[in-house]
Amino acid sequence: MYMDQNSDIGMLGPKMILSDGTVGHSCMRFPTVWNWFCSALALDSIFKTSKLFGNFMMTDFDHDRTQDVDLLTGWFWMVRREALSQVGGLDNRFFMYGEDFDWPRRFHQCGWRVVFYHEAEAIHYCGASSSRAPVRFYVEMNRANLQYFRKHHNTLAVMGFWLAMWLRQTLRVVGYGVVYLFKKSQREEAGFKVKRSLTCLCWLVNPRIPGESR
Repeated sequence: MYMDQNSDIGMLGPKMILSDGTVGHSCMRFPTVWNWFCSALALDSIFKTSKLFGNFMMTDFDHDRTQDVDLLTGWFWMVRREALSQVGGLDNRFFMYGEDFDWPRRFHQCGWRVVFYHEAEAIHYCGASSSRAPVRFYVEMNRANLQYFRKHHNTLAVMGFWLAMWLRQTLRVVGYGVVYLFKKSQREEAGFKVKRSLTCLCWLVNPRIPGESR
């Protein structure tokens, strides 16, 4: 077994196969203020193979080889017991999202490797939980991202991330608002995305984290 042969691996994740048979993105780079601003401006989507413009989701990686990574998305993890004893379990202050930023980062901090293993595959049926209340869970995802920054970064970085979130949601309200007005065939989807971003902007006025004293 690969982890038996590499005793310094603390966390390992397989290749994600989506329900339509395509390969999903199961690796990420550490979130930073820079790559979050790049994402807000859609530079990571325009320049998919450029590391300069953030590429937080590692769209330049074809998942065709085994390699060490910063983060593994939380859909499937294999964890070494020894590493778990040292790192500790998931932080239960994260409600639903954010653990796949926080937990792999803590493995790195304790000196363990985090590895994507391309020779193993599993099927992932995305969005089964969030599909019931997509707007609410969109806000929860952004809340968890802010919570991660508050836990692992200084005040200046938190402010930068907060501004990047404001920029992202504002641009999407404007962009999808234009689509809603001028493209009838896409009106339903655009209207939903406008509502989603407006709800997130309302939350950003007072972005409290449950259980956190301010």
